[in-house]
Amino acid sequence: MSSAGPPSKRRRQVESDETPDSDEPVKQSARCWFDDGNVILQAERVQFRVHRSVLAYHSDIMKDCFGCPQPEDAETLDGCPVTHLPQDSAADIENMCVLLYGAKQCAYVAFFGIFSVNLDAIEQPYLMTMIRIGRKYEIRTFTEMALAYLRKLFPRDQELWVASRPKVHEIVTNSKDFLFDIVNLAYENEIPSILPAALLDLYTHHSLVRLRSLITTIPTDLPSWLRMKSYVELSFRISDEQC
Repeated sequence: MSSAGPPSKRRRQVESDETPDSDEPVKQSARCWFDDGNVILQAERVQFRVHRSVLAYHSDIMKDCFGCPQPEDAETLDGCPVTHLPQDSAADIENMCVLLYGAKQCAYVAFFGIFSVNLDAIEQPYLMTMIRIGRKYEIRTFTEMALAYLRKLFPRDQELWVASRPKVHEIVTNSKDFLFDIVNLAYENEIPSILPAALLDLYTHHSLVRLRSLITTIPTDLPSWLRMKSYVELSFRISDEQC
């Protein structure tokens, strides 16, 4: 996706605002708490003790953040600085850490040092995390692999689209909300190239009555959903003309 000119430079930083007060106690992540970790990330009421070197290696934004001097009164726990991520879900941060540390068999670091994820073996929430967190924190390996996979599943070419149907059907069989999540993800993260195929898949896998019912109940103050309505109605017309 191109723009009219080069993007304006912004100061890179990870949110460090305090999380809202809550009666729920803060807990340690059962999967991503390393005793030798040297930084603690907190999303919602969950903390993750990880390594700055691992995060900085994959994320330019986190690398810049960790390179900034910390104030003397910065929050710490067991000698580790605590970084709050108020706009991220605990699930996304856990998925990110699980993938980066290779705790999933589908994620690994090849012998020549290149991080990779077998997206054919990955569960849907990890794919969503790779797009959301990958773009937010500039984890290029996440975004490049996830976008390539989505464009393979939802190509613009008709022959490629037909060839990808068995895989999409397999995913939808195991996760009925997959296509709805993909369409939402595409709008929220500006991935227009996959929308025509994804919306046609919605029409293929879900009843016309259900889709039209959903469209009529969508709030009209959400431009993205209005665009979706236009796309789906166009898909309906194309399908009707081809019958």
